[in-house]
Amino acid sequence: MAEKVKEYTNGEVEVKVYAPGQLSGAKELLTAVERGMIDIGIASLLYYSGTVQEAFGTYLPYTWKNSVEALEFWESGYLEFWRETSAKYDFYYLAPVAAGRFGIMTKTPIKSLEDMKGQKLRAAGMLGAVAQKLGATPVNLAPAEQYIALQRGTIDGLIFPIYATKAYRLHEVVSYVTSPPPYSPGFVDLFVGKRTWEKLSKENQMALKQAGKEAMYFSFIFCESQDYNIAAFNNKHGVETIELSKEEQKKFHEATNGLYEEHAKRSENCAKQVKLIQDFLKSKK
Repeated sequence: MAEKVKEYTNGEVEVKVYAPGQLSGAKELLTAVERGMIDIGIASLLYYSGTVQEAFGTYLPYTWKNSVEALEFWESGYLEFWRETSAKYDFYYLAPVAAGRFGIMTKTPIKSLEDMKGQKLRAAGMLGAVAQKLGATPVNLAPAEQYIALQRGTIDGLIFPIYATKAYRLHEVVSYVTSPPPYSPGFVDLFVGKRTWEKLSKENQMALKQAGKEAMYFSFIFCESQDYNIAAFNNKHGVETIELSKEEQKKFHEATNGLYEEHAKRSENCAKQVKLIQDFLKSKK
C-alpha cells in the first residue's frame, strides 16, 4: 500500500512502514493514531471494542463462507458503513485487510456441538463469546503463550487463524481443525488518524482511499491462496480437517444467533450494522 500511496499522490505523501510493536503496543495503537503520534495504524478494532462498539459486529460468527463472499459484502455498503461510523471517532476507516480463516483448532476431534462441552479454548473478546455460546470455556492468553498451554494441556484448543498451524508451529500441538470455521476470513483494520486525514488535500484523501481499496483486494486474493496452501500443509503434517454435517452446522449457527441480538442492542448504529449483515446473509440463501 505504501508504494501505491506514493504513486497516487505523485510523491506528496509517503508512508514509512514499521514492524509490529516498534512504535506502539497493539492495545495502545488506536490511541496513538487518534492523538497524532502515529499517522496510520493496522490492527483489529476488536482490541478497542470498549470504545469502538461496532468492532464486535465484524466478528459476528458464521457470516460469509469465503473471501469472495466477504469481499462482496464489504463492497455492498459495509465499507461505507465503517467510513461513516469512524466519523464519530478520532480516526478515518480506510479499509479491511483479510487475515485468513479463523478456525476452531483442537487436540481432540469436534464432530458435533455436544463435543464442544468442556473444551477449554484460547479465545479472547468476541471470540471468547463465540466459544462460550458453543459450550466451551474461553481462556484469555497472549498468542505467544498458546503453544506451551496446548503442550501442557492448560487449554484444549483455540479459535485462531488457521495459518498458525504453520506460522506458530501449532501443527505440533493440535490435531484437528473443525470446518466450516466461524470466520472465513477474519479481518484486521486499516485506519488513519483524524488529524492526519484532515491535513490531506481532497486529492490525496482520494489517493489513500484507492490505495486502501487495492490493499483490501490483494489481501482477499492472498487469503484464498494461503488457505489452500495451509490445508495442504495440515494434511501433510497430520492435522485433520473435520467437516461438520449440515445438521451440526445448523446447530453451531443457532447456538451463536444470540450474539447478533445482543450486539444490535448496544446502540442504534450497531442495530444498523447487524441489519446490513443479516440482509446480506438472506441474499445468499
